[in-house]
Formats: sequence, C-alpha cells, structure tokens
Amino acid sequence: MTGEPVFEDDFAGPVPFGRTVGSTTPSGLRRTGIDVEGVVGIDHDALRIRPLAKPGWGRSAIAYGPLERRPGRVLGVHLLNGHHSSQTYYDAESLMRKLRRWAGNIVKRHTIRPRPKHFENLAVGFFAGPRVRRPLSGGHSLVVHAATGDNGEFWLASKSRPLVSLRGVLNTPLAFYVVLRPHGAVYYAATLPGDPLMPSLPYVRPLAVDPCGEDTELWPGVQQRILGEVGYRVDTRVYHVGVADVPELAHWYTTAHACDTLTGSAPVADVPAIRGGSWQVSGGSATRTPRGLRAGRHGTLARLDPGAPTGLLHILVETSPMPSATLLAWRVGDGGRWELRLAAGGCRLYRVDGAKRTPVGHTRRLRLLPRWTHSVQIADDGARFSLYLDGRRLFGRSFDDPRGGDDTGLAIGVLGPGSLLRDVEAHPRSVTAPAWPSPAWPVLDEPGEEVFDDTFSELPDGVALAGWTTSAGTWELTEGKGQILGAPGGVRVDADADRPNPGRTLHTVEWVEPGFADLTVTMRPPGTARHQGHEGRCGLVVWQDDENYVIVNLWLANHFVGGSLSSFYRIGGHEDMYDAVWTLTADMFRWGDPCTLGLRFDGERFVASIDGRPTLYRALTDVYPDAGRLTINRVGLVANEEWGDDTGTVFNRFTARRGRERRA
Repeated sequence: MTGEPVFEDDFAGPVPFGRTVGSTTPSGLRRTGIDVEGVVGIDHDALRIRPLAKPGWGRSAIAYGPLERRPGRVLGVHLLNGHHSSQTYYDAESLMRKLRRWAGNIVKRHTIRPRPKHFENLAVGFFAGPRVRRPLSGGHSLVVHAATGDNGEFWLASKSRPLVSLRGVLNTPLAFYVVLRPHGAVYYAATLPGDPLMPSLPYVRPLAVDPCGEDTELWPGVQQRILGEVGYRVDTRVYHVGVADVPELAHWYTTAHACDTLTGSAPVADVPAIRGGSWQVSGGSATRTPRGLRAGRHGTLARLDPGAPTGLLHILVETSPMPSATLLAWRVGDGGRWELRLAAGGCRLYRVDGAKRTPVGHTRRLRLLPRWTHSVQIADDGARFSLYLDGRRLFGRSFDDPRGGDDTGLAIGVLGPGSLLRDVEAHPRSVTAPAWPSPAWPVLDEPGEEVFDDTFSELPDGVALAGWTTSAGTWELTEGKGQILGAPGGVRVDADADRPNPGRTLHTVEWVEPGFADLTVTMRPPGTARHQGHEGRCGLVVWQDDENYVIVNLWLANHFVGGSLSSFYRIGGHEDMYDAVWTLTADMFRWGDPCTLGLRFDGERFVASIDGRPTLYRALTDVYPDAGRLTINRVGLVANEEWGDDTGTVFNRFTARRGRERRA
C-alpha cells in the first residue's frame, strides 16, 4: 500500500534528556507531550525513555498534532519496549507495617494512603490529547500490560474500555499500526520473523476493531507509565513515529477480504457482498433493511467464503426489546465449523463436526441486552482464538484448536426478527502493512556457513571440558570455579541440587569472525519437575576479553512458576546485575526437556531465541548509551549466577555459524 505521509519522525540527531518535548523533527514539526522528570531524550537515531522515579500516566509522553480524523489515516510506530512485564513491586510488608508491629503503635486509618499499583506500562496510539491519564479512554490506543509469567499482553481501546488481546508477547521489537475509520479504528501489529503471535514486516496481524469513536482531533504519540520491576531497569527505544493517509484504506472495512453493510431493501442473497463474493442462504429468509439484515420469523443462516482463512471477524448486532439469538460461525468447511451463539440468556461456544455439536464454553455473565448495539468479534491466528462481546472477552480465556484452522468460510445467523445484523467484516490472518512496511529498528544479518557442530562425542564421560579439544576447538575455563564434565549424550555442569555450581562459570573456544556469530545450544535443564530443588541457569556467551562480554541464559527457579531468558552485560569492566534485561517465557522450556537456545550477535546488538522463536532483542547502547562495538574473540557455554546457581544442566549440542558473505 502507498500513502501520502502527513509526518514522519525517525529521531535523527541527538537531543538531551528533558529537551525532547518542544524540539522539532528534521522536517520542522514540533514534538509535544510531557516530560515531568526529564527522562526523554534522543540518541543513536532513536527516542529513549528512561524509567520514571514516580510512575504514572501523563508524566512521560511524546505526541504530535493535533491531527484531524480522516478515514484511512494511519499511525505507524516502531519501538522496543523496555520490559513488557514492567509493574510496581512493593515489599510484602511495608515500612509502616513494620513500625506498627515493632512499636505496637496504632496509626489512624486516614493517615495511611494506599500505594498505587501499575501494571499497564506503555501506550501507543491516537490519543484524545497530548498528555492523558487514561490512554484507553477516548481516542484509539494500545496498551502493553504486564502478564505475570506470560510476560506481556496487549490491551486495546474498544468503546473506550480495554479489550484484552494477545498474551505472551516477548521483549522483541514491535510495529504497531492504527487505521482510522469514519467511526472507530482497526489495530495491527508485527514483530520479528518466527514469532507465532504476529507476522514480521512487511506483513501485520489485524488485532481488533474499535467500532466507536468520532473525535475530530487526535494526538498520535507514545507514553510510558512505568519501566522495570524488582529493581531491574531498562530504557524504551522508539525508532519511528509517523502518520500517513492511505486512500486504499479510506473505506469503513479497511483491510477486510470479506465485508458487507447488510443494508438495503433486497434479499441478502440477491446482492453480492462488497468483498467476498455472494451470500449463500440456507433456511428461512434474510432481507436487507436500511438498518441491517433482518430475518423472518423462523430465522436464517447466511454463508460467505472469501477463499482464505479469517483472522479477525467483527459484526454489529442491534437488538429490539426482545433480542433474538444470534449466531456467528467461522472456519466453516466440509469438515465442520466453530460456532458462537449469543442470546439474552447468555453465550455459548460449540465445535460442530458434521451432525455432532460439542459444547465448549458457556457464560451467563455476558449476554445480549435489549435495545442495544453490540460489537461482536473473533480473533483467530489458526492455532488459538478469542471471542469478544463489546470488548469483553467471552468465557474469560482463549481457546486452542490443535487441529488447525484452514477452512475459509464464515456464516452469520439470527434465529428471529428481534435482532438486526450489520457491518460484518472479516480480515485475513495477516495483511500487508498499511504504511512503512520495512522495520525501522536495526536488523541483524542472516547467518552464513556453519563453522562447527559440536556434540562433545570426543569427550569421555567424567572428564573436564576445559583443556580438551572437540570439534569446536580447544576449550578453556575462561572465568569461574565450576566445571563442565563429559556426560552421556553431551556435557554436564558438575553440580546437583545439594551442590550447586559455584557462581558464574564460562567455558569458551576461539572464534573465527570478530564481527558476527550465530550460536545455538541444545540443553536439558536439571531435574524432571519443579519442587525437586533444582535450578537452571545455563546459556551462551560471546566474549571479547575479561572486561567485555555478553551472556544470555535460561532461568528456571524451584520457587517460580514459569521461566525467563536473561541477558547480562560486562562492558568496560562494569557490570550491574540490575542492568540485566530479561523476558518471562511461561512454559517455553521445562525441567528435564531438551530445548534450543539461540544467540545471533553482530558486536552491537543481538537477538536471542528459544526453539527458533525470537525471545529477546537488545543493542548494547540500549543498556549503556556510550557502549562501543564488541569484538568477538571467543564464544562458549555459561553456567550463570542469577538469584541462585545451576544444579546440573546438560549441554547436548553446540553449533556456530559465521556471517553471510557479502558481495561487493
């Protein structure tokens, strides 16, 4: 898609902290917003937002405008949030409670103020003003919300309330797009290649429809509420903010591959849909009216097939004083379908296979209300789907379908004349980015030829790896007091639950290309289940010298449900544990199960992955703005110290690739 840029800000040219608000872009556009604590600056061609000492909305924001609402007007933001899991952390017992317990004093209730808790940490979108304290109320914005062990979750403004979208978003760069319509907006997102939740640019995933909103003036921008948790801190980086007018998206249905207003005066089957072909009506009658599709006394079912799977389905349901039950079906094919039924008594979800209808979900809490216009939508990536009524997630969870979802049909139905259907739209699971289809963040090169693939078969069981030559080269104990020993099928950290590894231990070999390394290691964390006393802390290291190296390791703790991937930085001899950057990984790896950790590093930035899924991305200058480029002299394995030590991880395979050769 092509569009006419309204403005672009790629943050070229440094701006000191505290002076970004009020500065101008290279084209002369003034940056507005608010920066109460002077934490917003520009360096290395990206906006930098540092943690606030006093977290809160409306204290740290960059904005532009105001801009006029126009159909097809697109906001595109490319950024790297500091921590999707950023949230307020307080000790279990406050200082006041400690003093009361120690002294036995009685403090009047009105003198104790409850401390605020912050779980929403980043907001992006078209806001109702340049500085807002409720970003999901008014305008059209997306908020990143901490999601406990699942790391991050997207909350989207829908009818000025939060619609809970993707969960399990990892700490990698994101591209967000908001497309305005005459009423409301549509949200899209993308990330790095290989993520199952979102595609990579130039494609984006349609996330949700906001059917409401007619603000004539909007302020595109980004704001941060809180960064970090339990003492850890890291900055957010914004690479691009821009607004463009895209004529192809100026229609109310934007990127839909099937859509219809369902209005008019003829039978629905007599008039083709705007997109998606002709309706096939089975049973009853379905007539277009000026307000939408109305069924006869016995109801109707109408089917449409856009020819490709649908990832986002949305419809408006207008009810009378006596609402008729409404049906929405998707993944409709010869083999069956999923079916959502909404009625005045509640909502039900069915899996239909031939003549068999299996109930899957039921709720009475959310239902069709009389004399109301409801927004109903379904988000489906082919493996998991969520259903929403007026922005509230039905049945309180998402649903997995291991059988996949390649059937392409959809169907709408109403079981009587008491409900009208209008403005149905079905979007593909991915579409071309509505603007700025190339990532604005620095992209790492793809790896080239393999340098070694080490299964450690040369090392006898029980023999120390340090000093031994394998297919990777001659190993040395570069740092630490621990040992890695030969073991069946690989090598093992010389430790157990009663005798953990004694602190950080690095085993490395010489590396051939100083400016690039692509490493993978297959590991099996110790133990077979939580509560056995085992701890997992192993991973990879890229090493320049004793004072400069980067570590990424997996973290499994006996006391914590879930895990994380962590990165540590020793730059110029300096290392602060609280500068470590990590991402929570839920159950991406488990006790006793093999998993593969990957690390691609070009001396300036890296992307780490788990079983091929990109999990963490950072540049050295994101953590230390003055950091220089590292020379990769050695690579290797690490048993790290991170709130505990490893108790016996097994490394099965260590593989390394050099950079892809570039032709002049």
